[in-house]
Amino acid sequence: MKATSGNMSVMPMGATEDRLYRVSRSNGVTVMYLSEREMRDMCKCLQQLGLVKVEEQ
Repeated sequence: MKATSGNMSVMPMGATEDRLYRVSRSNGVTVMYLSEREMRDMCKCLQQLGLVKVEEQ
């Protein structure tokens, strides 16, 4: 699954511990490490707000 918008791209980063959040910023890019479930929930919200286009892969 991958969600993209003008300046935001959301994609799975591999297995992470549940409840572990890591956010890093570089070159104005914010990277959030989320679990699969959190990512799906987040994509669903962003899609409902019309902020991203979601592609199931």
